[in-house]
Amino acid sequence: MIIILCSRKKYFILNNGLDLTKDPCHNENIFHSVHHLFINGENISKNCLYRFPNATKLTIDGEQWNWFSISVWRIISLTQLTHLIITSRYYIVDGLIDILQFTCNLHTLIIESQQHNVEHVRFSRYETFELISSQNKIKYLSIKYGCTLETIRLFTNLCPQLQHLTIGTSIKSLEPIIRYLVSRNNNLTCQLFSLCILELNFISIDKLKNIIQSIINVYSIKVCNRDVYIWW
Repeated sequence: MIIILCSRKKYFILNNGLDLTKDPCHNENIFHSVHHLFINGENISKNCLYRFPNATKLTIDGEQWNWFSISVWRIISLTQLTHLIITSRYYIVDGLIDILQFTCNLHTLIIESQQHNVEHVRFSRYETFELISSQNKIKYLSIKYGCTLETIRLFTNLCPQLQHLTIGTSIKSLEPIIRYLVSRNNNLTCQLFSLCILELNFISIDKLKNIIQSIINVYSIKVCNRDVYIWW
C-alpha cells in the first residue's frame, strides 16, 4: 500500500502496495491531522490498522470497487463525514446505502461513476432506506454520468433536504427528469432550487428551455460552455 501524505493540505492517500498492518502507532499525530482521506484500491480498509478520527471528507476510487467487503468504519468515523466522493469506474447502489446509513452528517455527495442495480433498491431494503431518508442531511448531490429518472427518484427519496443537484443525462431522459424535479406537486423536491445539467448540445439546450418555460413561470438560466445552470 502506497501512502501519500500532504500535511499542509491535510489529506492522505491509501493505495494498494504497502502493508499498513505493521506499526500502527507510527506517525499517529499525522493521521490525527488528516481531514481528507483518499482510498484508492480494493481490500485496503480490511487490513489497515490506522485511524483518521478527524477526517470529514472521504474519496473512494478503484476499478469496480467491491462495496460489500469494505469496512471503512474501522479507519474513519462515518458520522463525522460531511463530504463523500465516489470516483470508481462503477458503484453498486446497495453498497452506497450501506455507507449512507452511518453518515448522518453528510451534506455533499458526489458520484463520478456509472451506477448498477438502481431498480427495486428502495423496495428490497425498505427499512434501511427509510432510516437514511429520515436522518439524511445531504443538500448538494452530483451524479456525473448516466442519470435516469429512476436514479433521480431514488436519490430524491433518500435526500429529502436536497437543494442543489448536478447531473449528466441523455437526451431521452432529459424531459422526464426535468418535469419530475420542477413539478409543483412533488413534495420530495420542495427544497430543491438549483439544477446543473452537464454537457448538453445546442439542440438539447433549446429543448430544455422549452420544457422549463412550459412548467414554471419564474426561473433563471445560464449556459456555460455546454453546462446549463437553472434556478427557480
